[in-house]
Amino acid sequence: LPGQFDGARAIERAFEAYQKGEIKHTGVMVHRVIQEVDGGEPLLVEQERIHKVEHVLLVRGAVLVLEQEASRKTNVASA
Repeated sequence: LPGQFDGARAIERAFEAYQKGEIKHTGVMVHRVIQEVDGGEPLLVEQERIHKVEHVLLVRGAVLVLEQEASRKTNVASA
């Protein structure tokens, strides 16, 4: 998962590795975006079939980031 298939075509490469027997499972990760491709801090990780959870995890990740930002702004405003 984190660090396993960084960069372009990650899902395709993970599926190929699974078909070759190189891995036994895959998953989905939502991470902070930084300059380094796929190098940001993982926010949510699910070890599950990719297409089964990717859209749900993206929404959960967006909600998490928005909640963190709202909390940060509230703390700054009250200081």
